[in-house]
Amino acid sequence: LEGNVHLKDSGEKYNNNPIIVNSSDTHIIPPQYATADCRTEPKDKYLKKVPPPPIVVGTAQSVPYCTSIPDDEIIFVCKNNCHPSACSPIWGPEVTCYGDKDSQYDAYFRLSDVSSPGIPDFIKNCDTSNLPTGATSGNQQHIITPTTKAGTKEKLQLNTFGINEDSLLVPWLSPFCKPAIYLYPQSMIPVSVKINPLGTIKLTIPPYPFNGWNVLASPNGQISSQGKQFDYLYYEAEIADNKIEIPKKGYVVAQNELASLFKTLLPKLGLNSHEQNQFSEYWLSVLPKASFYFVGAVPIANLDTISPLLISPPPTTSIRVTLYFEPLDAPRDVIAPEFPKIVRRGFTMVEWGGIFKKTLNYPFSCFQ
Repeated sequence: LEGNVHLKDSGEKYNNNPIIVNSSDTHIIPPQYATADCRTEPKDKYLKKVPPPPIVVGTAQSVPYCTSIPDDEIIFVCKNNCHPSACSPIWGPEVTCYGDKDSQYDAYFRLSDVSSPGIPDFIKNCDTSNLPTGATSGNQQHIITPTTKAGTKEKLQLNTFGINEDSLLVPWLSPFCKPAIYLYPQSMIPVSVKINPLGTIKLTIPPYPFNGWNVLASPNGQISSQGKQFDYLYYEAEIADNKIEIPKKGYVVAQNELASLFKTLLPKLGLNSHEQNQFSEYWLSVLPKASFYFVGAVPIANLDTISPLLISPPPTTSIRVTLYFEPLDAPRDVIAPEFPKIVRRGFTMVEWGGIFKKTLNYPFSCFQ
């Protein structure tokens, strides 16, 4: 509920990602809260959900909504937007803060620390509608437990299990990364956009209604939805590995040559200068360091299968670009593909995205 408050960098790292702990057990308990807000003992404290009005956090009424957890029983590994941050003066000098509303974490706990059924209440009853970003999720959380025998892992081993939130347990999930949908009608018109990926929709901007986006699109590309303006419609989905056709043809370049490749490749794929700049700005900032990269275009027929779009009125020209990125330790020989010339005519829809593959045996990853 409090966002980035009561979080502290432990100084330890896992896979070069900082391990963050809850620090509420180290804070001074003000006298007025001595019998309220679950802070009567030195443990990590969490709120199960936002108390409904008129209950006020910090009063005795809020106690039923609190969860006390033994110190550092749950730890967090920061995966994105990781940085220390200054707390608001209202919290007092002893309170520590970390990250902000865009920071993302994996949560870990040791099974032997938790009584039956083996999942902390904080994780079982996490109300994701209260995330600082306002994102919501209707999916059930699934806990993936270790396959090793009991007693063989006496210390907290972060690589033994993880948490996936999805409607189905799929061994490898492939985030269909940052698809951005641009609309360019010939006049300002209402447009219906429906997405139907073969996997879980993880995030949409703006929020995706049950019957799809109904927006007002302008010839200059501006999209109006519920009184707000957007450059494009955004969605993030997870697609199972076996549904994605990995391109065989492509390019192998050093990482510092990616920007030059984008300038040459993206116009061939039909992106205009504005779309090229946004694509390059995003992917050049999130791709991890590697000596070389293989870059290939996912076939459009495959995109239409794994993530079909239904747009009404239908565009005259549809351009879908999703690049596949695979880091390499050494260059390899590949055949460069040939692309048909693309001419924009009439109402044009453009979508770009990307998929990053760490290794052949690693799940696809997205950087959001």
